[in-house]
Amino acid sequence: MFVSTVPQDTPAGGDQPSPRAVGDSNADHGVGDGLRFYRPELDVLRFVAFMFVFITHRNDLSPIDSVKHPWLYSFSLIGVYGVPIFFLLSAYLITELLQRERQRTGTIHVVHRPGV
Repeated sequence: MFVSTVPQDTPAGGDQPSPRAVGDSNADHGVGDGLRFYRPELDVLRFVAFMFVFITHRNDLSPIDSVKHPWLYSFSLIGVYGVPIFFLLSAYLITELLQRERQRTGTIHVVHRPGV
């Protein structure tokens, strides 16, 4: 994560603005509690993975003739990579959340019970 200071609004008292981390999803989205987590840059990978799976299932409904359209048929076979991309993203996000919890609390609670 790249850290830089970005000036926020100057308080009425004329004090210096407080810095915030650029790229910190909580700072960028105005979440004050620091417990929420969102990585907008991963939306592109989610979309690509969805399209891979969608293209393959589209081929199930209306098969593409491999003789008439060899390039389209070859492209439709790319869908087998969609699910592994989803698994990779899920593993990354879960690991990131566990690391944040460990950094915040000093331990990782396997069973999370809100309010306890």
